[in-house]
Amino acid sequence: MTKIKKLSYRTIRIDEAYTTKKERCLMKAHLEIHFVHQSEDKSLAVIAVMVNEGEANPALAPVVEKKLTVGQKEKLAQPINIQALMPKEMARFRLNGSLTTPPCSENVAWTIFKSPIQASKAQIAAIEEMEGKNNRPTQPLNHRDVEVEQ
Repeated sequence: MTKIKKLSYRTIRIDEAYTTKKERCLMKAHLEIHFVHQSEDKSLAVIAVMVNEGEANPALAPVVEKKLTVGQKEKLAQPINIQALMPKEMARFRLNGSLTTPPCSENVAWTIFKSPIQASKAQIAAIEEMEGKNNRPTQPLNHRDVEVEQ
């Protein structure tokens, strides 16, 4: 269970988002991992972690080794250590936004970590191959407030 703004959420899925060259320049990340959570009242919260090219990340090995194809879903033999996929630096941004995948529902509590984690070039390439180019165009803020938390 994850506590966000006094609600308890459980992880319901993990998505990876390929970033475009333009987004990489802005965010300085090759990949973005979304941890999608849902509370008992069906509220959604997403924790986003940016991924840069660097050292191989052992926590990504179970996903990369499966060599899934776009859209294929399969249960992993071992659970992913989500804590190992979180950055050491806890500074983050919070905002209310929408899902990045259909139905693109509004009122999603987003937490976006400022500091990225690392994955090897081969791991990033394998995830991009699995997910395809699945980035959603950047959306306007529409007067949403973005909070910075240290």
